[in-house]
Amino acid sequence: MPTPNVQRAKFIPFGYKLMLTYMVFIIIPVIAIGYFSHTMYQDSIRKQTRSNIQGTITQIKDNIEYKMDDVERISNMLYDDYSLITELRSYKMGWDNHERITKIIMPKFDIALNATGLNIAMYIFLDNDTLPEKYYGFIDNENPDLLERMKTYNLYHLDRIEDKNWHRNFPAEKIGQTMVWQKVERDNELGRISLLRRLVDMKSPLNLKEIGFMRFSVRKQELFQAVDYTKIGEGGALLIKDENGGIMYQSGKLPDMIDHVNGTVNQNNYLVIKDNVGHQNWELVAYVPMTVMEQDSARVTMFIIAICLLCLVVFTFAGMFISRYFSIRMNKVVSVLNAYREGELHKRMGYHGKDEFSEIALALNEMGQNINHLIEEVYVTQIEKKKRSLSRCKRRSTHIFCITHCHQSADWPSSVRSTSCSKWYSIWPSFTDCP
Repeated sequence: MPTPNVQRAKFIPFGYKLMLTYMVFIIIPVIAIGYFSHTMYQDSIRKQTRSNIQGTITQIKDNIEYKMDDVERISNMLYDDYSLITELRSYKMGWDNHERITKIIMPKFDIALNATGLNIAMYIFLDNDTLPEKYYGFIDNENPDLLERMKTYNLYHLDRIEDKNWHRNFPAEKIGQTMVWQKVERDNELGRISLLRRLVDMKSPLNLKEIGFMRFSVRKQELFQAVDYTKIGEGGALLIKDENGGIMYQSGKLPDMIDHVNGTVNQNNYLVIKDNVGHQNWELVAYVPMTVMEQDSARVTMFIIAICLLCLVVFTFAGMFISRYFSIRMNKVVSVLNAYREGELHKRMGYHGKDEFSEIALALNEMGQNINHLIEEVYVTQIEKKKRSLSRCKRRSTHIFCITHCHQSADWPSSVRSTSCSKWYSIWPSFTDCP
């Protein structure tokens, strides 16, 4: 009976299926591990880079505060010197006045000025008009660079600054605390900033009397020398902002998209780090481009990608080897089965091993042998059966022939009666051979 035409599905070799399955279950874990490793390393590197930059910002802050404290320490030397305050509030005339100026007051000012390594222009304003003024240049056209080179100071009477806004608006005195860093006179023009502080008579702490005023002018470039944008990476910027948010000092170029109201920028492009400086709520602001943050992470990314690609190549070759290993053995099984299907039952599968394929090979070989043996038995049985049938048919045919011949021979003697009896008896034995 003819077999109906059945459309077979598209044939896909077992090796390809095994290889594809293997690759899927290898690629997915490799990609997943690579992605999560990359993410974790990126976060770790960003945190480490931020920590390093934060440490750099802290060092810059400490350097600035150290120099500010150095200037404040000089003011403390004069502010807390009781003998100096006593001489400044005393009114003397003649030789006594000259002697105290040359032997007490001026040496103390000189000692204070030379007690620091910073270049400072010192201005002293005294309420005691018995003390003479001593200055270089003019108060309205001051030349602080000259004072720095000469390592000297200017001494004025206090009434010269009574009409100055920075003096009139100076905060109320708190013993040992009231001091202000501010840009006064030509400081803004000359790129400087001044520490302002009173000299007070603390004879009556509840009723402090101003007997003088101190101004220490420092170049911002020297005070903020540590503020260098190259310390946080190219493309960054460092700012020093005053308590009102105004920019006092800047190193590096500000980002183009900065919001000057609150100082914010796009966090996808810049990392902003802020820290307070000094006692006046100054703020040190660092704008770090993300390119600096991504320098180390880019190297880690390339390393992880290289590792993942290497793993994929190694696993691919391993998968090809495993797929080929199983495909060869599976093809042997298929070839034997196809041979059996086509009637070649003598086909055997040769395999040496101690795994499932050896069991399959043994089972297939035994099955082929058994089927062949059964077919041979059936074939021999059928031949013997046919031989017996042919033998019976031959005997039957011979018997029928002999009977027919016997009848014909029986009729023959009656018609030939003239034949002698001896001839009849001579041919009769031939009939006795019939069964």
